[in-house]
Amino acid sequence: LACAMELMKILTYMVAIWTPARKGDHVRNQASVVLPALVETAPRRANGPIRIVFSFKRRCFLSLLVVLPRLLMASTLYFVGVLFLISTRVLQDLILNCVALEVVLAVDELLFSVLGPSECINVLCRCAPLRVPRAKLWQERSVPWLKLGALLAALVVANRTLLTPMVDTMKEVKRVMCDGDTDFLAVPFQSGTMVVGSPAATDINRSSYQYRAILQRTKLYADGSESPLVYEDMPFAVSGMGQLQEWKDRRIEDEGDGPLSDQSICYCFDNHRSSSWDAKRQQAGLPSFETATWEAMQEVTGNVTVQSCADVKYLCSEASTSPKGQAVRLTCPGTCGASRARSGLYHDLPMDGTSASCEQFKGTAYADDLCYEEETAALVDTEEWWDYADAIANENIPAWRALASHNETFLQMMVQSWYEGMSRGCSFFASPFEWKSTWLPSIFVDYCDPYDHYLFGRRSARPFCPVTCGCTTKVKELYARTGYNWTAQLGLTTQCSRCCWSEPGEPVKLSAGDAVDTCISKRIPRGYLASLGKASNS
Repeated sequence: LACAMELMKILTYMVAIWTPARKGDHVRNQASVVLPALVETAPRRANGPIRIVFSFKRRCFLSLLVVLPRLLMASTLYFVGVLFLISTRVLQDLILNCVALEVVLAVDELLFSVLGPSECINVLCRCAPLRVPRAKLWQERSVPWLKLGALLAALVVANRTLLTPMVDTMKEVKRVMCDGDTDFLAVPFQSGTMVVGSPAATDINRSSYQYRAILQRTKLYADGSESPLVYEDMPFAVSGMGQLQEWKDRRIEDEGDGPLSDQSICYCFDNHRSSSWDAKRQQAGLPSFETATWEAMQEVTGNVTVQSCADVKYLCSEASTSPKGQAVRLTCPGTCGASRARSGLYHDLPMDGTSASCEQFKGTAYADDLCYEEETAALVDTEEWWDYADAIANENIPAWRALASHNETFLQMMVQSWYEGMSRGCSFFASPFEWKSTWLPSIFVDYCDPYDHYLFGRRSARPFCPVTCGCTTKVKELYARTGYNWTAQLGLTTQCSRCCWSEPGEPVKLSAGDAVDTCISKRIPRGYLASLGKASNS
């Protein structure tokens, strides 16, 4: 309406400047009409009004430099104002911008009244109104209806061209997001076929880590003060949808195996992503990964008290198919002993969650380790020995249950036989362990051989029992006949330390900075290594 009023003023002004003064014309007072600054004045009397007379040239200049700019400004304000009205939902914003519109329309007159020379202001105040011919009777009666029709037409045009498309778009968005049958889940087969089905439970677990992490990232309810629950930015720079799809398709073994140029994988350090990147992220003004790491670990393990690798060490011996064990071994390889030969970590393959980068550390461990077996009493008193026993039991219980035809009593006999054998120390591995069955012939598994069919290349008993498992005899002689000398790679392959292939008394450096000692290849009594002043796992 304000723009319509401004357009009426412009129209009246244009009619006034193009209407010649004729004898007999009546003068209509138009107090709101803005008069031009450049005027021709007739000889004026002392107290009489100043009459304005325009030449043809001046009428053209006024139309071009005053009427047309005002018309463009009013039209632009009308168009922008309609757009704003359509998109404004808050009443306070609407009122505030209506006031702003009035300021825009009156700002020229305000500026002139404050900054204009007093003489010019006095002249304008004394100017007589411009003469506008009185409209005929039928014109006076039809003009209000024409105004009403023009206003309605403007509203119809605005509705059809601006409001209706916006409303249609909103309805389409609602239809796409909310309408139709959405009560189903879909997953693709590896062959590409989609399988759909309606879930039995539709409740959303709003306390889960994934829900809270995504909700926080949307910033709908976050105040910005809480630590982020997601990995974002350095080193997880997203180059495109292909990058996100590649991360989504990663298996657990891919998380810890990749080229050194891939900075998103986990290396053989506890909490690698935080310990390696938090200092750099802090310099860049980015938050730490700590909260995201341990919130995710709490979700996976089901333990809300987890805050460090020490809190999840008990899960290092979980089966290879256990998401808990995989996540713990990937996040905390140092705590689980992935880089040490005698740590008792049975699941040391990438498919178990152990980072492939731990291989180089294990190679160093086999190079530095002495070739010895502890006495049974000392061995069964170590935590690492029973970690190894638990890991193998957790891995094989599903297979033992199948062999027992799901007879829980028979299964318990198998488990008891395994732990009783482990209590005998290295002598237990002098012969393969028998997997008994209620419906198949017994299966014999040689835990001294890392390449036994049922070990799949995992950690064998050789680091604990190198003498019993033949590192000093049959393994050494086998490679000696083929002309191989011990190397770090061969140590990883055979899981035998370098000392097992050396002659007793040959010098060996246990680790960087240690004194040179001599290789030993024998069973040693309790406290023997302590008497040498070295840790039992050097």
